[in-house]
Amino acid sequence: MALTDKQRPLPPLELLETDAICFAASADLSKWARATFIADDAFLRNDDHRHLNQATIGALWTNVPNGRAGRSIIGQAERGLPPAGKWLRARIERQILDWFGDVPDFILTFDAHYAKPMRRRRVLRLGRA
Repeated sequence: MALTDKQRPLPPLELLETDAICFAASADLSKWARATFIADDAFLRNDDHRHLNQATIGALWTNVPNGRAGRSIIGQAERGLPPAGKWLRARIERQILDWFGDVPDFILTFDAHYAKPMRRRRVLRLGRA
């Protein structure tokens, strides 16, 4: 059974109230994304996401704005552990372990400032991308 919009996790207020660079892991956001877009009975199932059925997924909120070519990036999916040099990879892995306890196959990162006031239709479009 898919979670409803009322159950959509919201970013922590601390992220919205500080100028410090922050990332916060959210198991609820991962569960909501899976239940809404990936699960076989998901309300907005997208066959393009079926490869994620067996994948482990971690989700992060951040207060760090991101953009490219004058456009805002409000959400992003990345492989859990990107290719990098040995020490950089070790630093990244350590941080990921601190957030999630293990290294997920994919990490979803969302802009907390954009998501907080976001209306249901705008959120649901994220899964259609």
